[in-house]
Amino acid sequence: MRTARVAGAVLVIVAMALAVGHAQSRGMGRVTGTVVDESGAPIADVAIKTTTSAGTVLECKSEADGKWTLGGIGRGEWILSFTKAGFSTKRIKAIVEREIERAVPIKITLAKGA
Repeated sequence: MRTARVAGAVLVIVAMALAVGHAQSRGMGRVTGTVVDESGAPIADVAIKTTTSAGTVLECKSEADGKWTLGGIGRGEWILSFTKAGFSTKRIKAIVEREIERAVPIKITLAKGA
């Protein structure tokens, strides 16, 4: 009888932990790519952001060669925002199907603008 209670308590704790993890939508996945301007030149210091279902902002910046990687993402659909002064903001939908697979790079082109 005692073993059944302990097993039941462990199951409740595990279920609660899984529910919290899912609600945060954080994970081991990542989205990666390159940001370029309309001529194909890389753009450095572009802010790439998304928000989890729990309201946590995940962000990174593109490097000098325009490459970026946004990690800590769980499975599901994500809206990514790309912003830099002098360029129009761009939003895209990225889908993470499996967290452990290598991410397919996404090429983002930003237009000159506000």
